[in-house]
Amino acid sequence: ADAAWEPYAPTYQSLDIGPENGPKVVYAELMDAFGNVQPASIAYPQDNIIFDTEPPLEGSLIIDDSEGFTNTGTIQLNIGVFDHLCPTNDIEMRFAVNGISLGSWMDFTSSHTLDFCNGSCPPEGEVVIEVRFRDAAGNESDIAANDVTVYDTTLTLQAFNIETDWCPSNCHINNPSP
Repeated sequence: ADAAWEPYAPTYQSLDIGPENGPKVVYAELMDAFGNVQPASIAYPQDNIIFDTEPPLEGSLIIDDSEGFTNTGTIQLNIGVFDHLCPTNDIEMRFAVNGISLGSWMDFTSSHTLDFCNGSCPPEGEVVIEVRFRDAAGNESDIAANDVTVYDTTLTLQAFNIETDWCPSNCHINNPSP
């Protein structure tokens, strides 16, 4: 587009590239002190950028093979995300448990093993696993979440003899046939 000529500066802080998200080509025409404009036969200095103000969309988080229960703090996650302006290899993710962040941003992967105890497991009951995504422009997604119920990890089952341990004398044990 036609713009007013400005004095040369090695950096330019403000450029209106329009409100639409998407790829843009930014270039500069140069004019010398005598008013000669750089000929079209010489390539203009230019750069390709992606103007992106939208966060990643359609984030998903699926707890794999747990049926919603675990007695350890380690679970396998299947993760999905879509951003129409940013390839997934430029997207980062960060996890949280019950709203408490588990660390810094990491590169997106579609499968991740998460140790949500991080040193100490939450109490027995429902735990909400959350993931948030960030694209290369720094836009953060809404939270994608899934629930898992934590069994009591300290519970151990011990074998006992019903006749001697539970009913030591004068008991009738009904053992129906299968």
